[in-house]
Amino acid sequence: MSALDIFKEGARQFTICNACRYCEGFCPVWPVMERRTQFGKNDLYYMANICHDCKACYYACPYTEPNEQKVNIPEILSRLRLASYKEYATPRFLSGYFGRHKEFFAFTAIASVFAITIFALLIGDPTRLFTPHPEAGSFYDIFPYFVIVTAGVIIGVYVISNYLYNIVRFYKAIKVNGAKFSVRAALVAASDVFWHNGFKGGWLIKDKKAGCYHEETTPSYTFLMLHALIFYGFIAALISTIIAAIYQDVFAILPPYPVLSLPVFFGIVGGICMTIGTLAFFVLQSKPDIRPIFKNMSTLDHAFLFTLALVSITGFLTLIFRSSALLGMMFTFHLGFVLLLFVTAPYGKFVHFTYRYTTLVVTRIEERKGSVRQELNLDSDD
Repeated sequence: MSALDIFKEGARQFTICNACRYCEGFCPVWPVMERRTQFGKNDLYYMANICHDCKACYYACPYTEPNEQKVNIPEILSRLRLASYKEYATPRFLSGYFGRHKEFFAFTAIASVFAITIFALLIGDPTRLFTPHPEAGSFYDIFPYFVIVTAGVIIGVYVISNYLYNIVRFYKAIKVNGAKFSVRAALVAASDVFWHNGFKGGWLIKDKKAGCYHEETTPSYTFLMLHALIFYGFIAALISTIIAAIYQDVFAILPPYPVLSLPVFFGIVGGICMTIGTLAFFVLQSKPDIRPIFKNMSTLDHAFLFTLALVSITGFLTLIFRSSALLGMMFTFHLGFVLLLFVTAPYGKFVHFTYRYTTLVVTRIEERKGSVRQELNLDSDD
């Protein structure tokens, strides 16, 4: 399906939905739809990225196949999400990776681990990778501190600046003319993200059982729980890194840290959550689903989940073998997969949170202003 066909098909399906409104209140997509009478490209991108793929609308819809209207909102929104990732990828020539993510992931995974391993062998005595390092600061016998910090800062600044640039561009594209940015809306949207509002499916319909659909034909909170495990697990791992940096740079306490210390505690909790969440997602998504799906988005999901799983598992192995001769190689592999995670961050499924958060901010602004039509009238009166 070409890009033009995606937009035409998306507009067609949402025109039907806007007339029917049987799914009204199922998820945050529907209030956005109901504030519009026409659906241009940016409107469709907006709704695609606020969708949490709970699939409740598909199973409730009277116009899915075999009906001649062939409405499939989860599939068309998946196509539109991927199209938005491609369009807003920076630099633009790398947008093609969203269409070839299998090859991109395989090449980048091999290249990242290979590059880190070769670098580790070249910057010092190779035997240090195969001997025990029980002393404080032993990680820096394998990779010097300035190398880790310099590489982390360079890659981190690139990823964050890339995300911020795309957030601004996407916000300008999807916001209604005249709508002003609101700090309050940004904070409420952050709360929506943190508490996973909108993941519950049917959250505005009190007399319907909420949840998301996967291989089942009845809703459950499985998707919500697994996503929460990965989300909070990642935050815990980030907190672990921040505390470790404070220990080292403020209090001059070098790693490795005791098992009961705060950095290790948060690292273990984060690793367990991400490992369970990613592996369970693999199992969940491997089961058959009766609805047609967009396989390219599923592949993008799998690549991201696999990367997080590799980072978590190698992190655990580094902790387990940190007093043995295997520390060097485990730490090297772990850094290789961390490099893979951040190198692919602007060009894989990791990028979805930037667009989703932006749509939540715009939604909160629209809710405060009223409908799109009312807002435009107010602007004209001014």
